[in-house]
Amino acid sequence: MSEFFEQAGFAVRIARTAAEAKEEVGHKHFSLVITDLRMESGRDEDGLGLIRHIRQHNPGLPVFVLTASGAPETESEGWRLNVDKFLGKPISMPKLLTTVKEFVGQFYGAVQ
Repeated sequence: MSEFFEQAGFAVRIARTAAEAKEEVGHKHFSLVITDLRMESGRDEDGLGLIRHIRQHNPGLPVFVLTASGAPETESEGWRLNVDKFLGKPISMPKLLTTVKEFVGQFYGAVQ
């Protein structure tokens, strides 16, 4: 995924764990976070915990969630945390890129 977005002109940072992502978000500027709902432990709580952290420390940062989880309570918690987009997996890279470009263009007024 990172190579695909880099080829499209985006700067990409990869965090392999929720803890690493929290550290990155706390020290660098990002235009958008794309996270999997189930991170290192394979539990929805990992992604939701990251989103909670972002909302507490950087509430205006847009967040997209990739998920294969269809649990209604998980999605409702995500909406409560103001997730900007839930995207079902699998998703093609061209579709994800188009979605990101459209969102960034609307949110920031131009493609970043």
